[in-house]
Amino acid sequence: MKRTWLVQIVLICLLIAAIGGGVWWFVLRPAPGPRENVTPPEGVVNNFYIALSEGAYSQAYGYLSTPYRQAHPLGEFVDMVRPIWDDVASITVQMGTPVIQGDTARVDVTLHATLREGVGPDRASFQGTLRLVREGARGAWWLDEVPAE
Repeated sequence: MKRTWLVQIVLICLLIAAIGGGVWWFVLRPAPGPRENVTPPEGVVNNFYIALSEGAYSQAYGYLSTPYRQAHPLGEFVDMVRPIWDDVASITVQMGTPVIQGDTARVDVTLHATLREGVGPDRASFQGTLRLVREGARGAWWLDEVPAE
């Protein structure tokens, strides 16, 4: 009788720990991101788009500059990009050579996205210049705008 009671207490404690861990993991943990990013500007742009195309929105958010992240919480970012990127099956990213001036870099980007079957047109495109800023003691590069629209 005492043994059954002890087993029930242990199982309840394990269940509470698992629920608490799940709440922390899915709700409370900070957005993951490469905050010690040492990738060159074109690598940041490429990694950002790959993360978006794979639906890894928290990872893509991690490539954004601190001022952008402070002004736009993760949930707002995900709400903005998810309707666009959930329909993307694959992407091709073409970039020009970064133009670096001090702590700012600009990268010309052409993006071709193949959409999932039955979603709409077969392909979508984006072409523009993205701005990156250098932050921190290690001089890491971060996107200073969201080119996801």
